[in-house]
Amino acid sequence: MNLRTPLAASLVLATSFVAAGRAPAVCFDYGTSSHAVRCFDPAAGQAIARTDTHLFGIFGSELRVYEIDGPEPPVATLTLPSSSPQYAAISGSFLYVSDTSPYRLDIVDVSDPANPQLRGALVGVGGALDADGTLVAIAERLSGLFVIDVSNPDAPTLVGTETTDHAFCVDLVGSIAYVGGDTTFRVIDISVPGAPVEIGEAVTGPPYGYYAPYAIAADGDRVWMAYAYYEQDPYYPSWGGKIGLYDVATPSAPVQVTNIPRACLGLTIAGDFLFARQADGGYLSIDVSTPTAPNETTILGWPAGPAVGDAAGRVWHIGSSGLTEFALTDYSPADWTSSPTGDGGPSSLTTWNDYLVVGTTGYGFDSAVRVYDASPSAPTEIGAANMHSQQVSNVLADGDLAVCDTFLRESGSLTGTRILDLSDPTHPHELMNHFPGRNNSLGSDLEAPFLYGYWEDVPRVTEISPDGAVTPRGTLPVNAVLYRAIGNGLLVASTTSDLAVIDVSDPDAPAQIGSVALAQISDFRVQGTLLYARSALQRKLYVYDFTVPSAPTVLGEVTTFLTGVSCVVGDGVVYCGIEAIDVTDPSEPVVAGELSRSVIAYVNHAPFSFTGGYEIHSFPWTSGWHWISANYPQCISAVDAPDVAVLAPTLAPPFPNPFRASTALRFGLTRAGSASLSVFDAAGRRVRSLGESSLTAGEHELVWDGRDAAGRPVAAGVYFLRLATPEREDVQRVVRLR
Repeated sequence: MNLRTPLAASLVLATSFVAAGRAPAVCFDYGTSSHAVRCFDPAAGQAIARTDTHLFGIFGSELRVYEIDGPEPPVATLTLPSSSPQYAAISGSFLYVSDTSPYRLDIVDVSDPANPQLRGALVGVGGALDADGTLVAIAERLSGLFVIDVSNPDAPTLVGTETTDHAFCVDLVGSIAYVGGDTTFRVIDISVPGAPVEIGEAVTGPPYGYYAPYAIAADGDRVWMAYAYYEQDPYYPSWGGKIGLYDVATPSAPVQVTNIPRACLGLTIAGDFLFARQADGGYLSIDVSTPTAPNETTILGWPAGPAVGDAAGRVWHIGSSGLTEFALTDYSPADWTSSPTGDGGPSSLTTWNDYLVVGTTGYGFDSAVRVYDASPSAPTEIGAANMHSQQVSNVLADGDLAVCDTFLRESGSLTGTRILDLSDPTHPHELMNHFPGRNNSLGSDLEAPFLYGYWEDVPRVTEISPDGAVTPRGTLPVNAVLYRAIGNGLLVASTTSDLAVIDVSDPDAPAQIGSVALAQISDFRVQGTLLYARSALQRKLYVYDFTVPSAPTVLGEVTTFLTGVSCVVGDGVVYCGIEAIDVTDPSEPVVAGELSRSVIAYVNHAPFSFTGGYEIHSFPWTSGWHWISANYPQCISAVDAPDVAVLAPTLAPPFPNPFRASTALRFGLTRAGSASLSVFDAAGRRVRSLGESSLTAGEHELVWDGRDAAGRPVAAGVYFLRLATPEREDVQRVVRLR
């Protein structure tokens, strides 16, 4: 059915946006940076391969098969013989899986991706691998290159070896194996599989430190290779290395034509981009459309793992963050400014009035609690209280008070809870040093003059007087690990599974008056009477309303990509790690995009906060300095939006859902283009392809009437609607009722 023809009842196209949708906040930069598009699986995995239509992810000992342009649940699973294979490659109808503990190669027939079948195995070899035709090449770090004949997939045979140098990584193209050795890029001819022979090489590595090539990727006559070395500096150990581009038009004489000074452990070609896994964390997206002038576009602070890419600039990554799809496009960084913090690394930070209070920890230098003017044009230190040789953490500030913990750097044991006077921000000074016997500030909150948290091993309310003296007050009714004061005499506390609303209007007799059950809360924040709670287990952000404290209610929820990261709340947006979640309508939170920086590798893990409409981040150690950065917000309200191009909003959820007769999808286009809608069942089978329609810029609506390709009503159950536009692809889950 072609949508350019008059539309029947099966698909309705409307150019007006009906009331069920909402106008999201204006978000910019996300569509022009490397950004996550969708998450296929939140579980941690260790290897990935792909065909044009399917992804093959390895999670522990399980192979899971996904349809690239289909619904997110796997269409098939298979238990592998190895307990945790680390490498995967695909050629034709076969997936090759390799392990190094024990050394083993397994062959899986994926000619029917929905029904993968184990075939043969070869025990005794294993490592990084690639496959082409009937040959598999394995780079075994200490033993060299192994060539395996897989023409009989039920009985793979080791036919040749080349052991003159260690082999760390390999890319096999026809009868040529490009291999990363100890200090060389090597070209090996395996046209006679039983007698592989080196025909060319280029020196790559320096003669010092611990160095090794980690990734190699061939693209026609161009081969990219990444190596890293660990420089053995006794004071500042650091990674070094490079990504080299080699011209192999003459295989016997490879020539290096580009050198990018980045230490990387993984490398994926995706159209005009390299997607490089950095040695010290995060990803580097590099535009190599002009190979001799590569443009490093952005660094993402995602947990690192292997990736595969395609010619359209899409990348699929698997690692501790799960199986996620990225889109790589040109990137123009947002305006940001930063200020060095000397040799003290920011260990924690919090906003306070118009300032930022930062705990910095030096290595071999004095630590301090520093106060910054958080102006985005020039974040500047205006005062500091020296903590000497103690490690500072868990900084809290409210009123004219600041509280922090200090530890012995060598042992990590608590040396005291410090109380500071901030009445003069240019001269913060310590009032008192307490020794409560347990780290009391972690998971606590300060709403002057009361500190809510552990004090002398008891969860309680503690009063702090202006001179720093403390008076223990009432005991909190829950043994909580996370606290957030929300004002109006209320406190929200949490274990890892429940939220408790506590009336603390009488500090001597706090009492629980409400609760909410949630699974594995990793972090939560309160703003007014709204609470934003992250569940790492369910990979969701929940929005709760505490207007009636005894009966908190859920307003909305959204699936997020990241786990194990902290969150802060801005104006209409919740930042969780590198993700920005639009909460201008709390009942319909939307993942608007992720924060991307041109110099941050650890944005997931670095402390950050939000004040005065600006994001505040701490930077990792770089060239002897730590940094504090003030950044313009990435997602702002439509009322305050600058005059910038509006990107297509995330596809709105189907409405109604569940449905009986029909359900509608609403979306927007910033420019004229096409839109297509496909329907899949829960097993990943395409139920119906509803064709393609040319649309004008603006807001639109597509309606599915619940029928399959033959016009028959589909059975009740779960279905997935995939909408593809020139600006994005998105999938929504919908339930059909009888």
